Amino acid sequence: MNTILIRIVAMSVLVGGILPGRAETVTLLPVADAALYEDASGALANGAGEYLFAGKTNQPLLRRSVIRFDLSSIPAGATITQAVVRLTMDQRAGTIRLHRVTRAWNEGAADAGGAEGSGTTSALGDTTWLHTSYDTSFWTQPGGDFAVSPSASTTLASVPGQVVLTSAQLAADARAMLAAPAQNFGWMIVNANEASSGSAVRLASRTNATAASRPVLEISYTTQPFPLLYYDFSEGGGTTVTNLGSLAVNGTLMGAAGDERWVTGPRGGALEFDGQNLPDGDYISTALTAATL
Repeated sequence: MNTILIRIVAMSVLVGGILPGRAETVTLLPVADAALYEDASGALANGAGEYLFAGKTNQPLLRRSVIRFDLSSIPAGATITQAVVRLTMDQRAGTIRLHRVTRAWNEGAADAGGAEGSGTTSALGDTTWLHTSYDTSFWTQPGGDFAVSPSASTTLASVPGQVVLTSAQLAADARAMLAAPAQNFGWMIVNANEASSGSAVRLASRTNATAASRPVLEISYTTQPFPLLYYDFSEGGGTTVTNLGSLAVNGTLMGAAGDERWVTGPRGGALEFDGQNLPDGDYISTALTAATL
């Protein structure tokens, strides 16, 4: 069995090699969503229903929806490379846009029931056309506060079907939400043709009876590179130095007893060698085999 001996002389910290960052993908379900129904007094809501809406009805009245995902399961230090939002549309095809929401909102417990196209009476804590939380907290603009430019846009030609939204800006939104969770207010779902009567589309919400139709956010990310060997020399004595890196091998002090001293380094512990026994002594030996690499 071939063995590689790595010798470390008079160093307090060593990075003996770097593993490449790993690519991972996680699928997240929404933690909140709600439909917003245009109403001059904010009297309509639907935070717990099975459907979301976007566009203008035949009445004609506007519909928009808000949706938010929790990104806290993504490891600290990860770099998000792609974000994909998948929605299921079951009534009327159209072009859907996602705009980043700029104000906190509360989902609420209102459940319109039935086809849900007209909403139901707002209750305390509901998000409405006017309120972020009925009836004490408000959007600064009726219909919600969100970025003017869409983060992603796509068109579904026929229903029922899945709407897939992805873009570089959507990934940038996700990175910003990961970096500052307190500013993660999710996205507003807007119909690109909302100025036209009869353009309203219906989408499945996070509480839809068909689990496969519920919205998801797919996040692809890479983890930071990690050292193969990393010694912090915190032992303070003895002949074994513990490897805190990714390989399951420790180091052994080599040389005559007393040739080294455990001291305080610029960043924690350190070893000081007298350098009198080189090349056969005064080093740390770490045996790497095919099994440990």
